[in-house]
Amino acid sequence: MMKDKQKLFMVAGVVGLIILLGFVFLFKGLTGSSGGDTSGILSTDTIPSTEVARGYYGGFTTDQNFVVTDSDTWRKLWTHIYSATKPKPSLPNIDFKKNTVIAAFGGMQNRDKYSLTIDSVVETELSLIAYIIERHPDQRCNVGNNTLFGSPFYIMKISHSEKPVTFKREIKTQECL
Repeated sequence: MMKDKQKLFMVAGVVGLIILLGFVFLFKGLTGSSGGDTSGILSTDTIPSTEVARGYYGGFTTDQNFVVTDSDTWRKLWTHIYSATKPKPSLPNIDFKKNTVIAAFGGMQNRDKYSLTIDSVVETELSLIAYIIERHPDQRCNVGNNTLFGSPFYIMKISHSEKPVTFKREIKTQECL
């Protein structure tokens, strides 16, 4: 009689575990955690953003990404970007109690027709992910004599967040015009 109770208890435990795992997989499927790296988080949301500036001469020779959370850092970054520009554009006013600035720079490119944007910022439970798209001309494009240099950049502001930001870059080839 005791062995029958033990077998029944084991069968009930296995069935319960299978049902629990089924609910976990069902829940994971319903929250859209498919493809892409969401760092193990079950749901993500794209957060609103506003473009602050973009251009082709950002002043950085290598790819750079910045998260700016204070006025002093913001002023220094703006000064660096426009150090060779006369007259320098006025520093946009950012309320860092309400906003965070995210900036991406494409480094020095030896051709024209390069561009860079921050396509979206996605919020997960633990972090923010900024998706950067770099557009490069197809190698078959006539881009002149390759003596034009630039450093594409894109700057946006989002609502203030204390979460860490991860940057993910995707390079897309654009067809010749």
